[in-house]
Amino acid sequence: NAYFWRDEVGRLDCGVIDWGGFGVSNLGHKIYWLLNCADFEHVAENLDVYLDAFIASYHEYGGPLVDKKIVRLHVFLTCIANLSQMIGAIPNGFSMCAAKEWETIKDRSDPRISENINGKSTLRSTLRQVDNGLRFLEELQADEVLEAWIQDTWIGEFKQERKPEAAIFGA
Repeated sequence: NAYFWRDEVGRLDCGVIDWGGFGVSNLGHKIYWLLNCADFEHVAENLDVYLDAFIASYHEYGGPLVDKKIVRLHVFLTCIANLSQMIGAIPNGFSMCAAKEWETIKDRSDPRISENINGKSTLRSTLRQVDNGLRFLEELQADEVLEAWIQDTWIGEFKQERKPEAAIFGA
């Protein structure tokens, strides 16, 4: 969670409130978590620009030159994992906005889902993350990225067997 302000001469500055996500870990994972509540249209249009800028800055300031293809793969795999996690949050969403209310909600600007509920942004952020995950699958073909990883890495490089459909979808 970042916050922004202008200093005494009007320059934009920023800081961090929540340090919980800071630390050493997978870069693609961290990048996706920066983007998971962003407007999908901007992410879809600019993802490669964001990745290029990050990779160049990371390298310029002392990090190794990382492979964009791998970072992008990790962004997509993290998106799928995040979507899987967020599915578990849907029942909590119904506790914040009853199922019967959804019949009359036309878009995400409806105050029943766009405003804080009980002082929290949980419903709004859950909806955004689920929406972004589904749109990554549908519009950016995240499912194809996952399938390529399964074939190339899980089966090809790691020499593991593909999970049976029953293990994934149930018997």
